[in-house]
Amino acid sequence: MNWRPIPFVRLLIPLVAGIVLQEFIQITPGISFLGLELTMTLLAILILAEVRFKRKNRWIFGAASNFFLISLGICLHYFHQENNQPAHFGEYVGQQCQFAGTVKNIIPKGKNYQVILQISSLGADSLWPVKGQLLAYLPIDSTHQKPSIGDTLMCKAYISPPSEALNPKAFDYARFLHTRNIHFTAYIKTENWHKINHSTPFSLIRLSQNIQNRCLKILQKHLPTERERAVASALILGFKPDLSQETKTAYSNTGAMHVLAVSGLHTGFIYLIVWILLNKVPLRNSTWLILKTTILIGSLWLFALITGAAPSVLRSATMFSFVAFGKALNRQANIYNTLAASAFCLLLVNPFLIFAPGFQLSYLAVSGIVYFQPLIYRLLYFKNKLTDYLWNLTAVSCSAQLSTFPLSLYYFHKLPLYFWLSGMIVIPAAALILPLGLLLFVVDKIPLLGSIIGKILHYAVSLMNFLIFSLQDLPGAILTKTWIGPTGLVLIFGSIGCLVYIIEQRKARGFITMAVFLLLLSLGNIYHNWKKLHQKNITIYRHKKVSSIDLLDGNEAYTISSKIPGSPEIKYTTEPHLQYRAVTTRHFLQPDSLIVDSEHLRVKNNYFQFYDKHLFVLNNRSALPPNKLQVDFLLFTGNPEFDLKKIDQHFEFSTLIIDATNRFYLKDKWIKYCQENDLDYWDMSQKGAFTFDF
Repeated sequence: MNWRPIPFVRLLIPLVAGIVLQEFIQITPGISFLGLELTMTLLAILILAEVRFKRKNRWIFGAASNFFLISLGICLHYFHQENNQPAHFGEYVGQQCQFAGTVKNIIPKGKNYQVILQISSLGADSLWPVKGQLLAYLPIDSTHQKPSIGDTLMCKAYISPPSEALNPKAFDYARFLHTRNIHFTAYIKTENWHKINHSTPFSLIRLSQNIQNRCLKILQKHLPTERERAVASALILGFKPDLSQETKTAYSNTGAMHVLAVSGLHTGFIYLIVWILLNKVPLRNSTWLILKTTILIGSLWLFALITGAAPSVLRSATMFSFVAFGKALNRQANIYNTLAASAFCLLLVNPFLIFAPGFQLSYLAVSGIVYFQPLIYRLLYFKNKLTDYLWNLTAVSCSAQLSTFPLSLYYFHKLPLYFWLSGMIVIPAAALILPLGLLLFVVDKIPLLGSIIGKILHYAVSLMNFLIFSLQDLPGAILTKTWIGPTGLVLIFGSIGCLVYIIEQRKARGFITMAVFLLLLSLGNIYHNWKKLHQKNITIYRHKKVSSIDLLDGNEAYTISSKIPGSPEIKYTTEPHLQYRAVTTRHFLQPDSLIVDSEHLRVKNNYFQFYDKHLFVLNNRSALPPNKLQVDFLLFTGNPEFDLKKIDQHFEFSTLIIDATNRFYLKDKWIKYCQENDLDYWDMSQKGAFTFDF
């Protein structure tokens, strides 16, 4: 393979390998430093000895370079992870303490402010200098002053690590925060925080947020309807807190969500607009070239700051900066090398970006468009300009979807099928709405002109929303409940890689390898479907307020819960697991005075027999069995006042399950008794949901 046109791709691969290796293996810093020093020394020796210039010995230099970059990736990850630092406040976790921190970011989330604090001092009795970020939740209180970016707050709270996924296939919030280098959270009551220092005289982040807030007020002035205002704020400014769940679902289900996350599409429009305007200036000397490039790059990064500096816009701003710089040097840069160079630079600054789904999808989408779009576009030819333009948009949508759908299935377990139609809607709409919004910010103070631009913007956003919501209502708009694991992800990407190899090399082994990948994927899918068709499972979910049990029999599920079907407690706790298990039919059963007698399920009051497994649910309303009952699982829920010393009189069980609805003092008492008497127990507050396959 010829790496000359794409040297940064060759550099990026081992760097990413080192970062990923450190994430999953956690190599000690001494070993990684040793590897870095040894490879640096070896590279220096090879350069001095001119080994790299001798053709037969180039592989030695290449191998040493790769090991150096792998070691560099390991070191970057280790030192970027805050809780690896010696002055981190992690030792105070699990206790209430006082701390001072500076507000780095603040976002309204429901009834709370979600605040990222940069902790500077912390302690139980006296304050000590520390470092680290903390995600704090502050109640929104109209009687209390709102914190601002740059403010220093004195707080008192209980610091704890974020909760992991305690139900099967649930969203892992702790993992999500870890990839953003946040490892601890705290809920701070209104009376437990106050400002001790107001904002510093200048902060770039605060300046960008102030500009964004002014722009949001302009949109609020000219866009009277809430949905249109929220969509315009997201599309133009990257501000998404006002988006309703209904709007997010509509855009997500039609494959148009990317237009509401400021990314390469938006940055490309900014680049094109500024480039066209600057080219109108009739100057061609070197001074103007430098000034034009500076203005162009500055405009990209100003837009990135105003829109919140999301990974996608950082990537695109970096990439277009490289393109602008290359044009200034009169060089036609290879787009893949430019992409790799932008990723390389961003990962040097923040190696955790590689784990952000948005970052991954962004790079894959752009790479897919660059490679597949010309190939797809050339499949059909249309003389009519409008038809040709629509086919071009379809080719863009198909190429982006082809390169990103494996990750979409892996992360989100769904695939929009009308993405090619939504692309025809949102790309032209964004090309109109984005410059209209930017123009509105400039001419807002001009009475008549500002109103006219505002009305046009409102109608454009309204039309886009109408079309997207209509598209969502079409039958078969989305493929849902599609789960693939890491193996399936690798096999699908391997098949796409083989497709690229076939296009480039046109060799039979590409077809054979692709066929093998697809065969393995099909066999794996058949096996998993057979396994789920014959599954038998008991799952008791963890929830602080309600007890919920699923009995799985093939593609059927029997849900026992006091909550009604469709309630949030049931939906968000149980549905991811049932989707993963490919459940198609669900029966809801109420506990207590319930009698069911079927072939494989018998229920009477709080006693359940599911095939050969027996479960008794003991709550504060349960009637104890008159005779000693032998069960596999005994569930304590809803704070039953039961003396475990008398348990032998009523039950003989294999495992005692204590769910999260019980009070702590009761739970501690039961756990202590189980430990003293060598009884098997499952504490759902600590271990999460109880699941049993048989």
